[in-house]
Amino acid sequence: MKNELFAKIIIISGLIPIVLLTFATIFYSENKLFENLLFFYSSLILCFIGAIYWGISFNRLGNSDYFLYIAGIIPFTISLIAFFAYSYKFLILSFGFLLHLILELIFFKKLLPSWMIRIRISVSPIISICLLFVFFL
Repeated sequence: MKNELFAKIIIISGLIPIVLLTFATIFYSENKLFENLLFFYSSLILCFIGAIYWGISFNRLGNSDYFLYIAGIIPFTISLIAFFAYSYKFLILSFGFLLHLILELIFFKKLLPSWMIRIRISVSPIISICLLFVFFL
């Protein structure tokens, strides 16, 4: 229970920089520093989501599922594509967060704790909305 609470706090507190950087990017649009920070932080968070599946696969001793490894690479690949698609980077990242949430709900729901799914259902759309605000700026 203590670990669950700590994980919830970490996940939810990860929203704070995204929301603050979104507002900073909107209000100081002439300064590209905030936009770049938002992009790199969001990309990093998306990659961390993929790392969860590598951890799950490592813990399934003798029962490795290659699909989990592939799922763990998808967020990094989306972040990399966004990096090179400069004009659409925030749209691609937003899509990446929502895509991974859909994958979790369809394929990985039984592998993840129910509390984590509930948090991801509320956190991922908020991140995507923030990124879409910046994209349409």
